[in-house]
Amino acid sequence: FNDIWAITGIPVSTLDDHDQDYHITGSGGIALVASVGGEVKKQGRVKVGDLVTIYSGQNDILSPTVGLDPMFADFSIQGYQGPDGSHQQFMVAQVPQVHVKPQDASLEAAGSYVLNLGTIYRALFTTLRIEPGKTLFVEGAATGTGLEALKSARNNGLQVTGMVSNNDRAEYIRGLGATGVINRKDSRYANAFTKVPADPQQWAEWEGKGEAILADYRAQNNGKLADYVVSHAGELSFPRSFQMLEENGVLTFYGASSGYHFTFMGKKGMRSPQEMFEKGSLRAGEAVLIYYGVDTLEDGIVDAVGLEAIESAREMGARIVVATYTDAQKE
Repeated sequence: FNDIWAITGIPVSTLDDHDQDYHITGSGGIALVASVGGEVKKQGRVKVGDLVTIYSGQNDILSPTVGLDPMFADFSIQGYQGPDGSHQQFMVAQVPQVHVKPQDASLEAAGSYVLNLGTIYRALFTTLRIEPGKTLFVEGAATGTGLEALKSARNNGLQVTGMVSNNDRAEYIRGLGATGVINRKDSRYANAFTKVPADPQQWAEWEGKGEAILADYRAQNNGKLADYVVSHAGELSFPRSFQMLEENGVLTFYGASSGYHFTFMGKKGMRSPQEMFEKGSLRAGEAVLIYYGVDTLEDGIVDAVGLEAIESAREMGARIVVATYTDAQKE
C-alpha cells in the first residue's frame, strides 16, 4: 500500500517530503548484504553475504531520544517518506533495519512481514495494550495491516470484528476466526462514512446515520461496542470507528488512506484533565500542549476546563505550552 500511495500521491504527495526529482518506492524487503561499514564489522551481527530482512523504519540513530522510543528521533519510512526505497539494485540501510533472515521463512515471507507486523505490534501491544477476552474492531480487515491486526489479535485471545468492502472478503475473514463483519458497502450504511459536518445543527443527523452500523456490531458482540479499535483508512472511516467505541474504549490509528482530516463526535461522560494526564502516563519534565478557549464562558475569556488542565499539568511537573484563540485569553 505504501507503493500505491506513493505512486498515486493519495492522500499526500511523497515528493513534498524531499527535494529529489525522483522517488524510488519499496518499504523493506529481503536483501543480500554487499558491503558493511566499520562499526557494523565491529558489532559482527551481520556480514557481507548474509541474506537479511530489511525493516523500513529509519531514524536519527545518534539521537539521545532513540533509547526512549525509536519513533521519537526523526522517524520515517524508507521508500515512502524517503525517496531511496528497496525497489532498486543497491540500497543503503541503517544497521538497526537489518536482521538475518529467519531460517524457517521462505524468501517471500521473510521479505514481506516486517513493516506490517512491526506496525501492528506497536498498535496492539504498545498503544492499546490489548487483553484477552476483550473485543476489537479493525478497519480494512481483509488486507495489509488490517489483516495482520485481525490475525494477531485472534492469536492473543480477542474477539475481532472486521470492516470489509464485499461479501467475499467477509467470508474470508470469518474463515480466519473473525467474530463479526461490517460490510461498509451495505446499502443500509449509505452516506454513513463521511466526516462529521462542521454545522452543529447537523450532528444529530450524522450520528443517526451510524445507528445501523452500531446495531450490527452489537448484534455480533453480545450487545456491546468495541473495547479497542484499529483505524487506518483515514478521514472517511475514522469518525464511525470512534463512534464504535464502548465506554472506556481505546482507539489507535496509523496512516490515513482517505485523508488526514480526522473528525469525531465526543462520547457522553466526563474525565478530569488529571485523570487524562494519568491515563496518558504523563511524567514530570515532559511537554504538554493545551488548547485553551475551546469552551469559554460568555466573556469569551474564561475556559474552566482549560484552566484546570493547566493547573493539573503544572502540579505534575510538566512543561506547558498553551494555544489560545484570542489575545485576551493569552493575557
